Amino acid sequence: MVPPESIWEPARLEREVDLAEFHYVVVEEAMGDVVVLLIAPWPEAGSGGRPYFPYGVDELVVAADREALERRLAERRLDAAEERLGEISPSAREELSRRRLSVGDVFAFKIADDFDISATPDEPLREFEWIAETIDFTAEAREAAKEKMYEALTPPVKREVAAELLGEDEQGV
Repeated sequence: MVPPESIWEPARLEREVDLAEFHYVVVEEAMGDVVVLLIAPWPEAGSGGRPYFPYGVDELVVAADREALERRLAERRLDAAEERLGEISPSAREELSRRRLSVGDVFAFKIADDFDISATPDEPLREFEWIAETIDFTAEAREAAKEKMYEALTPPVKREVAAELLGEDEQGV
């Protein structure tokens, strides 16, 4: 379990929740009626406050019946900014809760205590009572991934080059 002081907390999480009790779930693949989920312990906060998974983290890949999972998510899904949902129309809220799963969607799943997630069958799961609570963090996770990509593609700028680009002289004026 991740220590509370080092846990990744998405910026838009606007309700009190202990994310250490949740799993990080990504929709890895979508193939017709089946989606493949990657389930891992909740990440730590890495550089810049972005999610970080330590080397050797236990993760599980699970195939799931898309329609059955989408039904369960519609019952349990909350957006990370819960009060923002109060500001949108009931039809828009309904549309968000029933949004079709897409590759790259990210959720926090609180898994029922009596469910052994490591004992999942080889065939796609069709029952999802084990999902006790769900928070949709897709927007936050995609933003963190973009920031990490920009960081990886952009080398650090030397102080002298930065000063030259900003038009500063040697005194920092």
